[in-house]
Amino acid sequence: MEEYQEKFLAAEKAASDMVTDLENIKQAIEKYKTSADLFEETHEYLKTLSGEINSVVISINNYIEELKGVGIDAILEEINNANSQASEIYKRLQIGVSISLILLLIIAFQVFRN
Repeated sequence: MEEYQEKFLAAEKAASDMVTDLENIKQAIEKYKTSADLFEETHEYLKTLSGEINSVVISINNYIEELKGVGIDAILEEINNANSQASEIYKRLQIGVSISLILLLIIAFQVFRN
């Protein structure tokens, strides 16, 4: 009878451990989903921002072409400077996007690791 009780207690402990493991897995899945949602939101935001920057660059180029036709060199130079600044901002944005993606990947890795 005592052997039966020991086996029953061992089985109960194993079942309890499984429930704890399942709860931990559920929490990890929820953290992963949260990370995935944040990643998707960031991706959509950056995609929109990239499109807007592209539109600005195209507009600037169109203005440059119009000004070339008019022959206003001083204004053209200022627009070229603005275009250079926009390009520099775009490069910084790309670096920021890369850093954001790396951070999101680190967060996702931490979620799976825990």
